[in-house]
Amino acid sequence: MNLTIVMVTHDPNVAAYADRRLKVLDGKIVEPEAANGWTNQAVGASA
Repeated sequence: MNLTIVMVTHDPNVAAYADRRLKVLDGKIVEPEAANGWTNQAVGASA
């Protein structure tokens, strides 16, 4: 089954469920990454 879901979140815990994530800043993709390389810092979470 081919299915694409687009979800927008600021919560890195929710984003962790995705296979692929894109960081968007001012309406532009600034950081495309595969899920295995994603960190809390990459999604803008504070330490």
